[in-house]
Amino acid sequence: MQGRVLHRWHTNQKGAWQHCELLPNGDVIAIVKEKRLSRYDKDSNLIWSLQGRFHHDLWIHGNEIFVLARVGRMIDYIHPQSPTLVDVIQVRSLDGELKREISVLDAIYDSPYGFLLPEVAH
Repeated sequence: MQGRVLHRWHTNQKGAWQHCELLPNGDVIAIVKEKRLSRYDKDSNLIWSLQGRFHHDLWIHGNEIFVLARVGRMIDYIHPQSPTLVDVIQVRSLDGELKREISVLDAIYDSPYGFLLPEVAH
């Protein structure tokens, strides 16, 4: 509580951590923006690493990681021939396994605020 460093994690992987969360056992889960999501143990050993367009934030609730990511999807009502880059909330286990995805675009489109997407015809 005096601002002293009590512990540091080190990695040989390239890229600065944009956001990280500490687990009760001393493990840390970190985002390297637009590159990967990784988990390290308290001694900085890599447990797992996932390549992907992860960005900005993650939240740990119980045994689940909620993390923002960007994925390319074919969305006919936006463009029938080119993929659209869509933000999603990925729900992952603490082992990194993908459990489900929630599309931010679909959530807005299906909400009372869908009218805020003027290019998209309902």
